[in-house]
Amino acid sequence: MNSRNFWWHHPWRMVGVALVLLGGLLWGWFYPHALQTELVRIPRQPHQVLVSRLYLPLTGTPPYPTLMLWHGVNCTKETMEPLAVEMARHGIATIATNVGGFGESYPRPYSESENDADAIDTPTD
Repeated sequence: MNSRNFWWHHPWRMVGVALVLLGGLLWGWFYPHALQTELVRIPRQPHQVLVSRLYLPLTGTPPYPTLMLWHGVNCTKETMEPLAVEMARHGIATIATNVGGFGESYPRPYSESENDADAIDTPTD
């Protein structure tokens, strides 16, 4: 095989290599660096656990400013992940919580008063 004709006769190989290189550059640019995440379980009552994800920056010194994110109807804490990641990348700790009846938190029918109770029972320190 003549190496000079390798790329010329197969232009799709050049396109493939270019796409792989571009993907690597984009991954390196947009991948959420400088943060740590952990799953947090907040007991509310027996058999009622709120599940949250904590996003912590790896830069700066604790205590970090903190933002609590609560999702809307028909969503989960994962919906808030892009905002939480960006906040952590900018030095703000973020906790995104599933209220009862959503995501990984305890099952229950939708209730505004129970949503308020979940928020009140969530520790803030």
